[in-house]
Amino acid sequence: MLGTGARQQLGFAKLVGRLTDEQTLRLSYEKRTDEGERSQRPQWIPSSFNPLFPLETERETWTLKYGWNPLSELVDIEVTTYHTSTELQQDGR
Repeated sequence: MLGTGARQQLGFAKLVGRLTDEQTLRLSYEKRTDEGERSQRPQWIPSSFNPLFPLETERETWTLKYGWNPLSELVDIEVTTYHTSTELQQDGR
């Protein structure tokens, strides 16, 4: 079906470090790219009034997670921070 094909790539890396028996640090990175032809109105079928255009997207995400569990049933703390950037280019001719 027109407008549904795509070339996609995905990369993922993750590091985990145990700082102590009670502390863990995790760092991950993900990159995803997608290239294909898409219509400007995706809910409509491709046609002369809804033509296909080249579309490229790229998304990168960094995640950092810290965990602290001092071997207690009362304390188990996790903190996560992340950053995502996305780019989209569509050649509308």
